[in-house]
Amino acid sequence: MANIGVWTIIYCPREKAFLLARRSKYAKNPFLWNFFGGGADAGESPKKAALRELREEAGIKAKKSHLIKLSQQRLEGIAYLGIEQELHFFLLLSARLLEPRLNIEHSESRWFAQDNLPLSVNRPTWIAIDAGVIKKAIKTARKESAKNKLL
Repeated sequence: MANIGVWTIIYCPREKAFLLARRSKYAKNPFLWNFFGGGADAGESPKKAALRELREEAGIKAKKSHLIKLSQQRLEGIAYLGIEQELHFFLLLSARLLEPRLNIEHSESRWFAQDNLPLSVNRPTWIAIDAGVIKKAIKTARKESAKNKLL
């Protein structure tokens, strides 16, 4: 059975910016930038896990209807462990540049222009960038903004 990881890409279409947080010295992979997310608990659906992670890490209380599924990536043989992992990426559209309430896992947050994302990112964030999930987020935002799916 694969470990399930969930990551939410927060995007403000009006400002064409993405919200990322920098891992604190107390967290795994310190000082790297990432989208908000983590592992799903046993029996927890990916969407519910993403909502929980947003609340825990950023103090953002979104509804299921706010999250838009972007992609699912299956990885095999992570590092030397030989673990299978399933990564689920969601999009959360924000009408404004909101300020998250970070927990101890993160030391700061920042909005980045879509063409100026940080280079020092954690693995799931790098996978999202490399697999074209960011481009898909921008394309999806154009359609969904008109449907008023903004937080």
